[in-house]
Amino acid sequence: MTKGERTFDANVMALVDELESASRWDRPSILFAVCDDFWVKTRAVLLLEKKLSYMGFEESLKLNFAQVSETSLVATIKALGPKICFAWNLLDPLDEEETISYKALNMQRETFVEGRVKMVFWLTSREASCFPGFAPDFWSFRHRVIIFNDSRSILNRSICPHLMLWWWEGDVPLDIDARKKAISAELPLYESGSKKQNEQRLISLSRLTKLYWSIGERNRSFDLAREGLDLYDGRAVAGTEYVNLWIGMTANLYANGMYREAENVLSDLGEKAGRAPIVLSNLGALYVCIGRKREGLELASQGVQASGHEVSSSLLYGFLLLVAGRIEDAISWFGMELERCGDSLFREAQGLCQIKSGRFPVSGIHIKPADSDSLSALAAMEKVAPSIFASKQQPFFNPGLWVAAYPENPEDVLKGLKK
Repeated sequence: MTKGERTFDANVMALVDELESASRWDRPSILFAVCDDFWVKTRAVLLLEKKLSYMGFEESLKLNFAQVSETSLVATIKALGPKICFAWNLLDPLDEEETISYKALNMQRETFVEGRVKMVFWLTSREASCFPGFAPDFWSFRHRVIIFNDSRSILNRSICPHLMLWWWEGDVPLDIDARKKAISAELPLYESGSKKQNEQRLISLSRLTKLYWSIGERNRSFDLAREGLDLYDGRAVAGTEYVNLWIGMTANLYANGMYREAENVLSDLGEKAGRAPIVLSNLGALYVCIGRKREGLELASQGVQASGHEVSSSLLYGFLLLVAGRIEDAISWFGMELERCGDSLFREAQGLCQIKSGRFPVSGIHIKPADSDSLSALAAMEKVAPSIFASKQQPFFNPGLWVAAYPENPEDVLKGLKK
């Protein structure tokens, strides 16, 4: 921690102390809590509410500016009263050029003083930076600005294997039990086929490679992929089940830190399958995660075009923008794809990007972090996430694309929020 930085608990206590003082002296208090990490911000909201409740304060009011119409915004502000209020989404996540909220606050700055309003604005750094320009008078009325540090960087190299697109024909088994049943059904075909019966054996090896990977048995997946590649006899790869042998090998090599070897395997697949969309997209994912972001994003974009904007390819490209640190571009991309095809998957993806940007989203997965059921809402999101990013359209399936929004295990995040 550098000089001048506060710890998480100290930041929360600073907010508590200021609100307690404002209440004791019956005065207004305008507080700005700035953070670009959704999980840190969510923990702060929950902890602050818990401490305020313990001190005898009534439940805080909630003001989501993105859900208040322009005509009712001024009336809403005037009706706040002296109770403690939490506010967010000063910039509408769906239209960041709209600054009506700032203008309304600037016009009603005296209302905060006269009404002795006590409000905590939960802001991203971009939202905070807009105050001096769009609401300079209101900005001058502020009492304190508290800055929370992010818990982690956006780029996490370890997510690459989970971003890989796999070829899948037929129904996609979304839960682990269904995948285990699929393995049980496929194993007899694999074990009964002789090594001379290449076609059936290769298909079984490919299916088992992706199934074992999807349930977390990576070593078994790696062994099957290697066996399949040893058995490969030069038959056509593009548009077939066989492509999963190379993808399985790539994912396992990358997961073990063998980045150059993983790249070589995908390049070999590219020579055999040509500029197949699944090859372009996966090469793009690999390059972005090893730091060759410009080249990777270009390849992933080509994959989207080559697939005709197939849903999983488009989702992958959007999340590669996120991994590359271009959050606003990712949100914009998902918005354009949603408008283009109307698939609700893009609305959900946009919502998760807004979470990653530190916002409380108003579209997609609706999370209300300050509500009493926020933990159950997060738990529900954990269950929904895998199905969100399993494309309903064939032929691609992506069992782990949602990991882009969760660089750490969601269960660990939930445990952290409960502390």
